[in-house]
Amino acid sequence: MEQLIQHLKSYYPLSDEASEALISCLEEKCFAKNDYLIKAGRVCRYFYFMQHGALRGFII
Repeated sequence: MEQLIQHLKSYYPLSDEASEALISCLEEKCFAKNDYLIKAGRVCRYFYFMQHGALRGFII
């Protein structure tokens, strides 16, 4: 989580209060290889920030 905050701070200065508010809204999730973030026909209701790894996307 801290890595994301530091990355955001490199583009825009965030106060400690803003950083804490943002962290309280975020949830860290881990996915195994070949897991789906979202399946066909579903509506995505989340934002994802990748810490490391690779992602493949398809538009049909």
